Amino acid sequence: MYSLEELHAAGLDDFRVFLVQVWEYLGLPPPTLVQLDIALEGLQKGPKRVIIQGFRGVGKSWITVAYVLWRLLLDPQIKIMVVSATQGLADNFSKFCKQIIDGMPLLHHLKPPPNYDAADEWNVGPALPSKDPSVKSVGITGQLTGSRADLIVPDDIEIPKNSFTFLLRERLAELVKGVRRRAQAERRGEVPRYSAVRSLSLHTPAGAWLRPHDLAGGSPREP
Repeated sequence: MYSLEELHAAGLDDFRVFLVQVWEYLGLPPPTLVQLDIALEGLQKGPKRVIIQGFRGVGKSWITVAYVLWRLLLDPQIKIMVVSATQGLADNFSKFCKQIIDGMPLLHHLKPPPNYDAADEWNVGPALPSKDPSVKSVGITGQLTGSRADLIVPDDIEIPKNSFTFLLRERLAELVKGVRRRAQAERRGEVPRYSAVRSLSLHTPAGAWLRPHDLAGGSPREP
């Protein structure tokens, strides 16, 4: 386990530095300017609630996986909930996190203990005893209440199956609003569960990411 001083000395308190190392481990080319912009302005320095939007293949989910691992590297006691359109999609996100932890030497100390390593919830090695796992994955229509999370990561919530008709889109919008209301209530101290909705990946225009004020009618910021 590394101290914050050691991580700072290695430059790893900058998410972009960590992202470059993850990309190198995965055998990918160096992150593009768009990906670095998403990493710094969208995630590390972005507001509490931010929507990451980009064309298919820009790496939204992979960058967000790296962000989850970076947050666990900085603070192994953090609690993270991943929410996707289905339980299977959320579990795939979680499994990808564990694959990188298993294979990347920098993250070996985060390997889950054998007694807390399920597909849908797991602890990192240094995590202290708690009723809530380090990472929990759940479908948008699943059991969101009853668990505490410091960071909520909605990823690929919208798929054709749950947004094919107007009524399905309305229902999905209400489910997403429910997650946001819980996060807002936690920040006001009304509900001791959720604290932040951080990243939401959708099918959107090329290379754009949104801040919350853009949702009021403005256009996405182009990198």
